[in-house]
Amino acid sequence: MYEITKPKLIFCDKEQYNKIVEATKGWSPEVYTISEPLEGKPSIQSLLEPTTTEKFYHPEPLKAGSDQTVAILCSSGTTGMPKAVCISNSVLMQDNLFVNSETIYFLQSGLDWISGLWAFMFCVVFGSTRILSNKPFSPENIVQLIQKYKINYITMAPSQMAALASCPKATQSALSSLRNLNYGGSIASDVTLKRLRELCPNATFNSAYAMTELGLITLNAGVQKASAAGKPMPGMTIRIVDENENSLGHNEIGEIYVSSAIKWNGYYGNPTATMEILDPEGWIHTGDLGYFSDDNLLHVVDRKKEVLKYKGIHFWPTEIENVIRELPQVRDVCVVGVPVEAIMDAAAALVVKVPGSDISHDDIVSHVAKRLPTINKQLHGGVRFTEKLPFNNNGKVMRKAALELFMSLGGLTTNPE
Repeated sequence: MYEITKPKLIFCDKEQYNKIVEATKGWSPEVYTISEPLEGKPSIQSLLEPTTTEKFYHPEPLKAGSDQTVAILCSSGTTGMPKAVCISNSVLMQDNLFVNSETIYFLQSGLDWISGLWAFMFCVVFGSTRILSNKPFSPENIVQLIQKYKINYITMAPSQMAALASCPKATQSALSSLRNLNYGGSIASDVTLKRLRELCPNATFNSAYAMTELGLITLNAGVQKASAAGKPMPGMTIRIVDENENSLGHNEIGEIYVSSAIKWNGYYGNPTATMEILDPEGWIHTGDLGYFSDDNLLHVVDRKKEVLKYKGIHFWPTEIENVIRELPQVRDVCVVGVPVEAIMDAAAALVVKVPGSDISHDDIVSHVAKRLPTINKQLHGGVRFTEKLPFNNNGKVMRKAALELFMSLGGLTTNPE
């Protein structure tokens, strides 16, 4: 990423200083430490010292207006090498996320995700107060922060919501300050939503579908339908297309194409990758599969590249996960495809139980069989139980690591046919 963008100024923690200098020795940018000073090296503290020029400072004008690239964000790289995503001023300056100067905000994500970048801008533009924690995620820490700082606006991953919902310290009194609870990235189970609504009766729940390149695409305000990603945001046009790029109708699953009134400036220094996702007619090929229900709500099914096959018949791990999440004894789940000769992918579930639950392997397998009767969607690989799933720092399950964990726990629990 440094080779692509060649930044002139870099801020980093003290522990990363030598690594950063080595990675950028081809053009030698200025590198400042931010965690603590390093003897003889520039520190952010030196930039806080007053000079005689502050009163003469004038911000650089946006010569291209709201379409101008004002930030470059590294994509997650879940479907290939990370790319440098150009973020326009219009995407960065979100003014429809229900924040103001009285908002006390918490988000686990850092600046490596668009949500973390937005949270930073909430403070700068709207005067919101953001609470930061250097501790890894735990529901106990979240409860403590909410109580201590009277947090009223929180954004979480569904997996984090599930952990909070089953945390003994999460009581209605402890969470009484919450007024907005947002989530995205995947679907929260009905069980989790019901429990959190009981704990936070004064909070509004919202979910969204977004991507780094375009920002918010849909919003499910109030979460009237838990499985839906919501309605398109103003300026967003969405198509569902088949493999031949024909538009599909309601309840037909295909790839989600998005056209935005906001101009996207592509991947910095990578016109080939830009052309692969942005077609000549201006449609962004999201790589996500979904459909519109009869009430015109978008439902996101899964990543196109995560589709699995049982004897040549497609199935989506997220669909099976959502069915398993219906069980109140399940706190979280990740479905993986175990490679099996002649079968291709045997669906298998890695499950985290609610503390104290006695749900069994057969309970889960039979529930999926009842709810998803087609042969390709059965748990041919069985179920393994674990205390926690492998998440990245932003609360997203790493499916490849989940498959490795499943196999390390003994692998297949049934004999796939």
